[in-house]
Amino acid sequence: MNPEEFSIMVDKAVYMVLYRKGEMMREKLIRVCDTFGKEYYEIGDNVEKELIRLKSEIEQRKRLTLVTKEEIIRTLKDIAKPIKGTKVSWIEFQKLFLMKEKTLYTTLNMLKLEGNILQGNCWCPKEDIQQIKDMTQLSKYTIKFQEIKDHNKTPPTYLKNNEFLYVFQEIVSTYGIPRYREINPAFFTIITFPFLFGIMFGDIFHGLIILILGVYMCIYKEDLLRSKSIIAPLVKARFILILIGIFSTFCGFIYNDCAGLNFNFVKSCYTETVKDSTIEIHRKSNCVYPFGIDPYWKYSNNQLQYENSFKMKLSIVIGVLQMLLGTFIKLVNSVQFNKPLDVFFEFIPQLVFLLSLFGYLNALIIVKWLTDYANETHTAPYIITVIISMFTRFGDTGDDRKFIENQVTLSRLLFIILILCIPTMLFPKPFLLKYSHKKPIKPSYEDHSINSVILH
Repeated sequence: MNPEEFSIMVDKAVYMVLYRKGEMMREKLIRVCDTFGKEYYEIGDNVEKELIRLKSEIEQRKRLTLVTKEEIIRTLKDIAKPIKGTKVSWIEFQKLFLMKEKTLYTTLNMLKLEGNILQGNCWCPKEDIQQIKDMTQLSKYTIKFQEIKDHNKTPPTYLKNNEFLYVFQEIVSTYGIPRYREINPAFFTIITFPFLFGIMFGDIFHGLIILILGVYMCIYKEDLLRSKSIIAPLVKARFILILIGIFSTFCGFIYNDCAGLNFNFVKSCYTETVKDSTIEIHRKSNCVYPFGIDPYWKYSNNQLQYENSFKMKLSIVIGVLQMLLGTFIKLVNSVQFNKPLDVFFEFIPQLVFLLSLFGYLNALIIVKWLTDYANETHTAPYIITVIISMFTRFGDTGDDRKFIENQVTLSRLLFIILILCIPTMLFPKPFLLKYSHKKPIKPSYEDHSINSVILH
């Protein structure tokens, strides 16, 4: 490394002041320069001698600067070299040492000093207690543990992850960390997140690219981490990329979409005939395409409208099922913590509200899918009109087209249930909690161990 490469050109302004010779004026100019911290050079009668002196001074400073740069570079190279017998450089060792000392003193500040004894409480998993005790035997200090069973402290959440679950846990932790003994939704996210992504991103070609990328990262994990390439930060997400690729490819087959092209994997239910130089397409009677969307939909005038409507409705159905899953997880947590108020005034009204609105929406979607309107005397009604009319016209769509019998009556009944669910969720629980607040509340969890660490 050449020290000259570190030279930095800095533009500076130089001013020349001419004044009538006089000691008073000279002192004023010097004071002005000193006030602003500027350097000044006086040019006397012997100009050539002064220039020679200045050039000599400049050369000396250049040599001093060059020697200083060489010394800095040599020092940086020395501290960047691995310490003998290790793979860690001196500067990295100092960094680790400072982190260790900082962590140590941060922990010591949490302990209480009584004489020459440091005492404090800590949480640790039960399966790690023996390992911690074995490690403390190597210390030169005397460390004693005392298990405390009778306490009223709520243990913190301990999430034990592995490489596969890491990314899913990070996604959940972005929105919130589950409380102690609550169900960890990260396990359900392993399927729900990639599958919902696949529904939105369904394409055979693009899904296979993501799948191949994820498999490549799994095979060459160590090489990518060592190379520190541009895709190295994505190595931790390799498992979720594989699942996203699988579900995207699967949904691509359902949509019959591969980079915007359709493929006739199985024999189509439509036939085409040429009549008067015109291609006519006819549907076979009692025929259903075995898997996915029939490729002959690409000849339809409303292909884009149909496929977008299908994808949107499918996303709604799956999304509502995921919301139902989350609601039932809330029920399990409420039962686990013995909170009947959460069951009666949160879970039940939330479930009824969800089924009355989005469950009704899903039912209409399925009914519309299962009804063949080609044999009907009218066109298919609009689902959005039915849902909006529940709130704007009390269920009356103003249209003779109906999905089911007594649709208006059912919409009105569900609307009344929705309205009743709102105050049920908002008002009873706060007042009941206020009423029971004066009574002593027993811990709703089993006794767990706290370990007191005493350092002699």
